[in-house]
Amino acid sequence: MITTIDLFDGWGQKELPAGLDISIFREYLDSIWQNRPLFLSEEDDEDEIRSTRQRFFIIEGESIFTIRAKNYIGFVQYGSLRINVYPRVFSQQKEPNAAHMLQHVFKWLSYCNRIHFPFTNFNAGAEDCQDWMEAFIFLFASFTTAALNTSPHFAYEEITEEMSFVRGRIAMPQYIKNNLANGNHHLLHCTYEPFVYDNTFNRVVKHTAKLLLRCTEEKRNKELLDNICFTLDEVSDVYCTVSDCDNVKINRLYPETDNITNMCRLFLQFQQTDASTASDNHLCVLLPMEVIFEGYVGGFIQYHFPSLNAIVQASGEYLAVNETLKPLFRMKHDILINGKLIIDTKYKFRQSEDDKKGVSQNDLY
Repeated sequence: MITTIDLFDGWGQKELPAGLDISIFREYLDSIWQNRPLFLSEEDDEDEIRSTRQRFFIIEGESIFTIRAKNYIGFVQYGSLRINVYPRVFSQQKEPNAAHMLQHVFKWLSYCNRIHFPFTNFNAGAEDCQDWMEAFIFLFASFTTAALNTSPHFAYEEITEEMSFVRGRIAMPQYIKNNLANGNHHLLHCTYEPFVYDNTFNRVVKHTAKLLLRCTEEKRNKELLDNICFTLDEVSDVYCTVSDCDNVKINRLYPETDNITNMCRLFLQFQQTDASTASDNHLCVLLPMEVIFEGYVGGFIQYHFPSLNAIVQASGEYLAVNETLKPLFRMKHDILINGKLIIDTKYKFRQSEDDKKGVSQNDLY
């Protein structure tokens, strides 16, 4: 049975289940932190960038442990424990609704270019899901099922194997090492590219579907993922990592292949890269809220006010020049409207009771 904990980033804390092995859980989070994709900005703490200890959550306690989310939103599925982290802007609602919050996050991510989020253009049906993870799984499963049923994916896949006749080209290093050196000069190692169904793309999709099937609790998602595994029954069962997604050859005639690969990348990029230590029922997607907020504000301005020519993460300006007119102290702005305005985004609550509305001196560096 799944134990669910709902948190808001940087807001409030909850008690962890009594039977949870905290040390092993921390090790898992540390491994995810070390392999996380980096969404860096000029303001990122150098210690945080180099740290090998996870900074997704604050876990405190001795006999009873509590957990508090920091500045990441998303979910962690750790065995029978599921932790959802939602944006803190919804923390003041009396009865926060997961579907409502997800629709807002999808909207923000649709403007954010710094995080390649593949679900923003097709999120129909996700409003019926109960939390982050089930929504993401449904979007992947429904889109992938439709794509595989419409156009099964075949691709040219490079293969090197030993045979008695030449096919493709002779793989000389393997031929010399394995054939000539052993007196089997009559056999040849050849490299060729057959047009096959058992290719990198289908293997990545099958691995991702099986991973999600072990984590989902919703009947609808299980049926869709079962259908994907059945469709790809002839494809080899291999352990895949995010690097395998980078090896998928994208055919421009089938753009859905790129979308599905990006979905798989989202699920696999937070996975443990070692197949011997990775767990069958651990899953994690955590995204930095500061980056989402900055990207949303910048992307919104670029899309709705194109005449302003806004630049996100602009770094072409310098603070001063020396006596030889060499520019010094390169600046990096969150958003730059050239010649008019510098915008620095801060993801925080404004304090109505404070004369400064919660704006600190550090915000105005």
